[in-house]
Amino acid sequence: VLQFVFEVFVQCVVSLVMSLALSEILLPWFNTVMVTELSLLNPYNKWSVAFLIISILILVSGIFPGLYLSNFNPVKVLKGNFSRSKSGNVLKKTMLVTQFGISAIFLIAAFIIKMQLSYMNNKNLGFQKDQMLMVRINNSAKTWEKIDTYKQELKKMKGVEAVGTTNRPPGLYAGNGANSNVDYKELSHQTDIHFVGADYFPTMGIKILEGKNFTQDKNIVDPEKTTVDSDGDTLQFNQIMVNKKLVDNFGFKDPIGKQLDYWGYHGEIIGVVDNYIAKGFDEGAYGALYLNYLEDESDWGKPFHVMVKLNGEDMDGTIASIEKFWTTAIEPEYPFKYEFLDQNFAQLFAKHKRLESLVTILSGIMIFISLLGLFAIASHSVQQRYKEVAIRKTLGASERQLVYGLIKDFIIITAISLLIAMPIALFLSNKWLEDFAYRIEMPMVPFILTPVVMIILTIAIIMAQALKALKLDLVAHLKYE
Repeated sequence: VLQFVFEVFVQCVVSLVMSLALSEILLPWFNTVMVTELSLLNPYNKWSVAFLIISILILVSGIFPGLYLSNFNPVKVLKGNFSRSKSGNVLKKTMLVTQFGISAIFLIAAFIIKMQLSYMNNKNLGFQKDQMLMVRINNSAKTWEKIDTYKQELKKMKGVEAVGTTNRPPGLYAGNGANSNVDYKELSHQTDIHFVGADYFPTMGIKILEGKNFTQDKNIVDPEKTTVDSDGDTLQFNQIMVNKKLVDNFGFKDPIGKQLDYWGYHGEIIGVVDNYIAKGFDEGAYGALYLNYLEDESDWGKPFHVMVKLNGEDMDGTIASIEKFWTTAIEPEYPFKYEFLDQNFAQLFAKHKRLESLVTILSGIMIFISLLGLFAIASHSVQQRYKEVAIRKTLGASERQLVYGLIKDFIIITAISLLIAMPIALFLSNKWLEDFAYRIEMPMVPFILTPVVMIILTIAIIMAQALKALKLDLVAHLKYE
């Protein structure tokens, strides 16, 4: 037992030195891919935990095989029958099943993550994000005074198709807005409230399902039209638009003309827009109420972003023209800040892209380690069966029969590992997909492709060893028989 522990200790020390060197080499690349700032010399690193894991690894890898092997019958071992016994093979087969099972789980997970990301990248978001420029308004109250003039000047520029304003662009949804309970008779629903101009929905390509769009940017309230709610508060009339989700929340059959209470207003629905993905794929459609900007001197309820739809021709020149106009006429005291909506929206699922990269890398590593183990065990097993192959070949067995006899056990091992791994991969993948409101149905392709890949790799490794066995010298292996 001590001998085994010492051998494993030496191996682990060598592996540790190599892993530290590889970690130092690969960390810059890993930090870039995963957007981290990891360092081997970071004082917060849990080296005690690392060395505890290594110690456990040494003990398990050394003591268990040592005790396991020391209990075998010396006569059987010396006669060379141990490796062919049931107890002698169970450890090797268990290792292979475990390695291949873990590899299969990672490979299936990598396929499913890639398919979900492909779905997210190609799904219709409910708005146009391509070639959409978002320009940040720094002084919304002051800029608001001449926003109509600014928008008209921007629309005249070469390369500009449309201009709209909002306080909550998709992808920047967390700020610059409000949430409130919206009431209809005895019903009440928590709702996201947006301030938009009349040009926002056409510019963004958001579909109006029923009714009509706003005809103005300012929130026009008729002081002569008021109503009193159940609490005795006086509510002013105005016009609002809502999305399909809010209509469904209230169960409206004919939403146009319905009147909702919120924020001291008694809003009449004039239009219903389609749901669009504004918060990312993790959250489903949300109830939304849209109204025009508030007419006062504060920043509250004013546009925070100008959305400029470009036609794609001479993008650099168009952006330069917009910047020049912005920094001279609109906000000369502030720097010009802009983003493309598609790039900003991509940040909403950037973490999933990083997860895909990590799982893909781990899949490759696990498959590589599994194939190394398979190669070593297959090479050892085939060498132990050289005499059997020589006898069978002498007695007239065909090469096909010999190869089948050598590879069938490994095919069975691979099949067992896949049967164990696939239900686990199915469960874990379903748990991961549950976090998405917009998700793919569980695909069958990964569960078909993974077994094919694993079996092909297994056959390729074993065939290389089996073909070597077919070329052995019969006299050298049979001269003592």
